Amino acid sequence: MKTIKALSTFVTLIFVLSIIMNSCKPEEIIDPADKGVNVRDGGALLLGSYAENITLTSDVTYLLSGGVHFESGTILTIQPGTIIESDPTITAAPYCYLMIEKGATINAQGTTNAPIVFTSGVATPSPGDWGGLIINGNAPVNLGVDVDSEIAGYPYGGTNATDNSGIIKYVVVEYGGAKIDPDTEHNGFTFNGVGNGTTVEYIEAINGTDDGIEMFGGTVNLKYVVSWSNTDDGFDWTYGWRGNVQHMVIKTGNFGDRGIEGDNNSGNYAAEPFSEPILSNVTIISSGTQNEDSKDPQGIEMRRGTKGKYYNMIITGFLGSSVRVSDEQTHNNVENGSLEFDYGYMDGAPEYKVSGIITSGNEFEASTNVMINQTITLSGTNGYIGTFSGGFDVSTINSWFDSTDYIGAVKSDATWLDGWTDF
Repeated sequence: MKTIKALSTFVTLIFVLSIIMNSCKPEEIIDPADKGVNVRDGGALLLGSYAENITLTSDVTYLLSGGVHFESGTILTIQPGTIIESDPTITAAPYCYLMIEKGATINAQGTTNAPIVFTSGVATPSPGDWGGLIINGNAPVNLGVDVDSEIAGYPYGGTNATDNSGIIKYVVVEYGGAKIDPDTEHNGFTFNGVGNGTTVEYIEAINGTDDGIEMFGGTVNLKYVVSWSNTDDGFDWTYGWRGNVQHMVIKTGNFGDRGIEGDNNSGNYAAEPFSEPILSNVTIISSGTQNEDSKDPQGIEMRRGTKGKYYNMIITGFLGSSVRVSDEQTHNNVENGSLEFDYGYMDGAPEYKVSGIITSGNEFEASTNVMINQTITLSGTNGYIGTFSGGFDVSTINSWFDSTDYIGAVKSDATWLDGWTDF
């Protein structure tokens, strides 16, 4: 009897210790044996919503099965070199995607030689095979607080401009941008109300069917960015985004639309806070084709009340104007100095579209630092290398920016694209 009691006491002690040890675990390592089902190549299926901290390791290929969410308070850690694919059996709305919900955190830090890659799980991948990476934050949006996200209707937006949704570095998103319906589409990267406490550097959106990168309000900053061969806009913002961007290369895809499309608010052009980013050292290259609507796209279109400062840009190859400013509110922003394009080279010219009437511009042309109708020759296998001397050192007005003395994104001796990019 004493033996049975002693054994019972020992088993109870082991059980209690096990509970204590498990409760102290900071995170869970996803293992194919205990999460979902095994799939090809020993991969693990990511499915549904996660309420615990999880780490994805580079020795396992992961499949997103439908919409995968990380709830408020959780941390998703992704090791360098990890590959996350979409489930190839899911080919309908809302498709496969990964969402970091408002209040959750992502720690995705790849390296130059071991980027983190989100891609299609289809054997022969195509643009639009899956959704993309979505981050919901708590920074201001000019639609209000707790706005429903375009994908899945989860809340984003708040009052904390310095909100921190984590770190995204050396991350590539391929073949995203699946279309749910004519008015609702995924992007490669979607930043919903993300704050400037978040670090986003060395990211690439490639071969997608909607925008490569889209900002819905917020204040997050981006540095070292590639948007390549996406079939809508390379970079897009709306709803009061007020972040910074430096060192960005955009090339539109065949039948792609604009390099950059900047909006304030489609329902209220004067909504506050206004979209008012600062961009510097950007190269925008057209594929040289009309868009999918058989129209000639612009290099940049500023519309619906956006403001901002745009320095040290090269814009080349577009069948439409290099820069278009549309509607009266946005045109007024140019005239009052809250929308400024300076220190740029373009092989076309600016134009203005107000009340459906297009006229050639004069405000941008009036600056001696904006060189229009230029011959621009870029080098390299994919034709993105090349800068012009001079330019404006934006670090003199905002210390977040690197000090530069050139116009464009990629100098001939630049190394920031080496190793991790996929084009």
